[in-house]
Amino acid sequence: MTDTDYPYYPNHASGWLAYFERNTDRESALRLDDEPKDALSPALHAALSRTLARFHLGESGEGTYLKRFAASQNDESYCRAIELFVREEQAHSRWFGRLLERLGAPQIETHWSDALFTWVRRAGGLHFELVTFLTAEIIAQRFFGLLSKSCPEATCARVFAQVVRDESAHIAFHIDTLRRAFENQNAVRRTLWKWTWQAMLAGAILIVCLDQSAIFRELKLSRRDFAARCFEIFDVLSARIWTQTPPLALSPLHLFSRRD
Repeated sequence: MTDTDYPYYPNHASGWLAYFERNTDRESALRLDDEPKDALSPALHAALSRTLARFHLGESGEGTYLKRFAASQNDESYCRAIELFVREEQAHSRWFGRLLERLGAPQIETHWSDALFTWVRRAGGLHFELVTFLTAEIIAQRFFGLLSKSCPEATCARVFAQVVRDESAHIAFHIDTLRRAFENQNAVRRTLWKWTWQAMLAGAILIVCLDQSAIFRELKLSRRDFAARCFEIFDVLSARIWTQTPPLALSPLHLFSRRD
């Protein structure tokens, strides 16, 4: 990828609304139905099916709490942008469901990690909810970035690459909100929040590395590299959220896709 693949993202609600409205026609380019399945070994088929089932469930939420927060901001553009953001996340779930159908694999209705994520993000109020969402976006952006480059099933790889592009924008979208939410904090509170977020990310990385051990093994992916890449994003984002650097100057996400 080149630097031109990283657009300057908006830094206000009306700009994000326009971005999400322009980003609605992505599914046709994925060509989910027009290619035969590439041959997969039984072990890779099982691992990939497990990964898709897990993230199909995780991306299927309604965003109720986030929509309620948006409504409290009295900003119609932001409310609509949140609705379209949630719709994009649900589109990922739908795509993963289609891929499961291609693989002849079942969906799952519940998973302990999804229940844990839901409990955590609702446990600590608005700021905690936003940080938890951003943690999930970091994990998805890095995880599917690795899969998009390593998965031999062409349609899956194409979907994973689109998810990465979407998640990069979602991260930038939430940065803008978090900057405003945290802008009046003193140094002590900023440090406590950064430590809390770092611990949350470490826990999420550990869960993914354990729960998705089969796909890491079958595609010969490095858990250490995955973790390092997640913390690379964390360092960039935490600096962007708690510094006074103008958001627009920071919006090209160059560090979000290291060249291998």
